This record gives sequence, C-alpha cells and structure tokens, in this order.
Amino acid sequence: GTDCSQCTESFFTDFSDKLSDYPGFVCRACPGRLGNGTCSGRGTCEDDITVKQLQAEEAPTLSKLQTAFLRGEGTCTCSEHFNGSNCEAGQCPAGMEYAEHAIIAHCEQCKPGQYKSESDNTARCRMCPQHHYAPSSGTAVCKECLGSLFIYSVDKEHTDCRMDITASLPVLLGIICWALTFYFAPMVFGLPIVIADISLGPYLPSEKRKEEGAAKSCCKLRRTPPRFA
Repeated sequence: GTDCSQCTESFFTDFSDKLSDYPGFVCRACPGRLGNGTCSGRGTCEDDITVKQLQAEEAPTLSKLQTAFLRGEGTCTCSEHFNGSNCEAGQCPAGMEYAEHAIIAHCEQCKPGQYKSESDNTARCRMCPQHHYAPSSGTAVCKECLGSLFIYSVDKEHTDCRMDITASLPVLLGIICWALTFYFAPMVFGLPIVIADISLGPYLPSEKRKEEGAAKSCCKLRRTPPRFA
C-alpha cells in the first residue's frame, strides 16, 4: 500500500510538540520550497525521499520498519560557488555563466572561443572579439593573436591563432628575393667578394700552441758572430 511513513518530495519529517501534530511528527518544507523554489533552485534538499533512496542503495538489507524511521534533515547541498541555508548567496566567477534554466541551477564554464570577464549571475559568455581567441573553456580574457614577422589570423571558432600562409606569402617571397640578391649580386655584376681570413691560431689549445711555437723556434737560423784569429 501507500507508504505513509515519509513526507512528500521537498519535505522532511520533524518533531513537533503540538497536540494537533499526532503522533508528534510534522512534515516541514525544505528551505525555499514555499518561496522561490527549493534551495533557490541552486541545490538539492535532504528530504525524506532522498534519504530513503540513498539508504536503499547503500544498505539494501534494511527492513521496511528500519526504513520507516529514516528521515531527512532538510538541509540544502548547494551547487559550487553558492552558499547559505537556502543557497541564496554566491555568484558565478569570471569565465563562467549562470545556467539558471537547468534542473539545478549552477555555474557553467564558457566554451572555447568565448569569454566572460564579469563576476555575476547576469552576464553571458560571448564570442571573443576580432583578432582574439580562447583556446580553452572557462576563459575570462581572450588572448590577442599577434605575429612578429609573418601575419597570423584567428580561425572561425576563435579557438586558435595560426600563421596565415596566404597573407604571409608576399613577406616570405620578399625575404627569399633579398637573400638571393645579396648572394648572387657580386657574381652577376663582377663585384669583389670579401673573404674573411680566419685564423684558428689564437683559438687552439695552449698545448697545441706551445708545440707549434717550439717547432718554429727550432727551425730559425742562428747567426754566429765571426771569429778573428
């Protein structure tokens, strides 16, 4: 038959000292149940039904009599970033928007390519501005897409910044032309080619220099003074 040992959803069993509340128990509403929604719609309430379902999963051997005495405390378990007895306080940080239309309202990260710089429950995630991108979710400030020498551009989803080969082709061809010009110009116009005379002597190890110095000194001509009879 019908289980009359528990209160309905979003209500929990509480003790009562009123004579009218026979046999000393009363069903009380969870925080916010009679106002702006149970736990402000931002959490779950520990009502009788929730407690008994949880105990049935964890301890399925409990008898019906034991289950009948189980009751909830009527406390709210709030979603992350929210607090208070009714989950009425709190706001979504930057990079997260308020998902108020979900079964349980919560803060949800902005998708890649989107951002939210405000810390509140009203601002929404929006697409990064031109020449900016967000490679990961939960972005508060988009990154600027910059290139040092070549031209970089953002993809359509604003999730990546890569070199634009088509736009950078004139720059690349210009570099190649200048390099070829400086390389072949002396040969074409008959200009003198400067070749640096690189000597490794000063950079040889000290022992090697000593050996070379000794070899040079032994081969020098020695002049002997003339002898007079």
